[in-house]
Amino acid sequence: MRSLFLIVAGFILAMIAGVGFSIYQKVASPLGAITNLDFPLVQVSRYTPEGAPLFELRKGESKLLEYGEYAIAIPDIKASFVLFKNNRGTCDLHSADGVLLVEVNENATLLNVSKPYNKH
Repeated sequence: MRSLFLIVAGFILAMIAGVGFSIYQKVASPLGAITNLDFPLVQVSRYTPEGAPLFELRKGESKLLEYGEYAIAIPDIKASFVLFKNNRGTCDLHSADGVLLVEVNENATLLNVSKPYNKH
């Protein structure tokens, strides 16, 4: 009976530590990043009529982004899309046999630029 109690107590302690670590990560790093894993160059700009470029990401680089809409362009494969993210949203850009793969978490999404809600 004592060993069962120790197993249950260890499980509860591990759950509390896991939740605590998760909360600590969210407080310590409130911004999510965009990460370029496979492409030689990714251009990131604000999704505005001016579209002034903010920065470029080389292969393997990552940059933290604040809340907002961003226009992402990948010149090598002639692809572009609009990324909407809140502070904790993340976006990973991959390539699988030359096909663009965009992975976002629950705090970010890809927007359809032809919809009227995206017109500024």
